[in-house]
Formats: sequence, structure tokens, C-alpha cells
Amino acid sequence: MRNKFFFFLILILSCAEKEPKKESITFAYCILNPRFKNQIVIVDSLYGFTEEIRDTSGISGANVFILEEETGETTYFRESDRKGVYRDTMREEWVKPLFTYQLFVIFHSDTLWGRTKVPDTFSITFPKDFDTIPFSDIDSVIWRKSLGRKVYFFAVIHPDTTKPLIPIVTKDTFVALSRYRNFYFDTTANYIIKVGAWDENRYRYMVMKNYEPDTLGEGLGHFSSQTEDTISIYIRK
Repeated sequence: MRNKFFFFLILILSCAEKEPKKESITFAYCILNPRFKNQIVIVDSLYGFTEEIRDTSGISGANVFILEEETGETTYFRESDRKGVYRDTMREEWVKPLFTYQLFVIFHSDTLWGRTKVPDTFSITFPKDFDTIPFSDIDSVIWRKSLGRKVYFFAVIHPDTTKPLIPIVTKDTFVALSRYRNFYFDTTANYIIKVGAWDENRYRYMVMKNYEPDTLGEGLGHFSSQTEDTISIYIRK
């Protein structure tokens, strides 16, 4: 009987030792975009287990600011009425294409740091915004080159929002649609076409690492930049 007791005691202790320790890590998320009037930084907690478990309550009291390398100008962020969401309330439209920015998030003993260079703005040249196009004529989408981008992200937003979004990531400045036309434009309707220019960080996070956060100093997160252009077209089938 005593041997059985010691066996179960050792089993319990060994299991306790293997139980993962809950470690709170400061997490930051920000995507700069010069087309946005204001920028947002999300500060939260990420807990380390075998599988990531997010505490989405947000972090208050962090010191958040972004430094513009070319001018040395600093933009400070204040927490909004939503816990953990910080906004640049004192400035508007300050992010510049082809400029480099450093993000700093300081919370207790953690300092998070990231760096990004913003891709240049660009525009879709074909089709034109609000064009009406017969289904058989929608054979491509063409846009101007964006300097400083890593890749382009192309997507067609279907009027039926339940239809899955199947994007295309490319280094070209066009997408030939003959292979995808039946999928993207399956009915007579208005469609939204969106093309984004991603920096290296955005490409790594979305494609290479499949949404896995980067290491940012003493924490984790994602800091990147992108520009985009969007048009609306009417497809007549």
C-alpha cells in the first residue's frame, strides 16, 4: 500500500513539473499606411504555451511613440477609449511614402522596437474606377509600380461577402484574369478590386511566417507598412 502511495506521489510531482509556465509577453501590432488619416498601435499580452493563447483585454499605461528617421520627428500615441488601442490624436496624415519609421512600445520592463520603410503610393490604371465592363472583356488588372515594395497583394471583393477571398501575391504590376475570371466574377454586379503594396515585414508576416509574430525587443508583435489603391467596377455578364 505504501509503495502505491509513493508511486502516485511521484507521478503527481512529475506532472506538475511538466506543466507549462504561464509567461506574459508584451505584444504590439501596427501597420503604417500613408493613405490613412490616423495610425493605430495595438498593445496587448501574448501568453506562451504549446499553442498561443491571446488575452484580448489590452494593455493600459504603455508608452508608445514612432520616430521618423529622416527628420527625427517623433509622433506620440495616446490610449483611446478602447483599452490597448493607441492613436496619434495630435497629428493627421504624417506618414510619408519611402520614409523609414521606428516603433517604440515601453511597458514596465519591456521595450518593444521595430523598423519599417513605407512603400511608395501608386494607382490602378486599368480598369478605371466605376467602369462598366462586359464579362468577356475583363482580362487583366494593371497598376503603376510602387517603389520600395516587396510584393503586391491583389484581391477581388465579391458582393456576396460570404464568398471566400482568394488573393494573389505577385511581384508583377498586373494580374492576368483569364484563369480566374469565372471564379472572381460569377454574376452581374459591382465588384471591388484592391491592390496593396507590402513592405518586407508585411510579406514575411502574411506569407512566409503565416501570421506568426516577429520578435520585437523584449516582446512580440508585428510592425510593417503598406499602401494600396481600390477601385469599384460593374461587371455585366
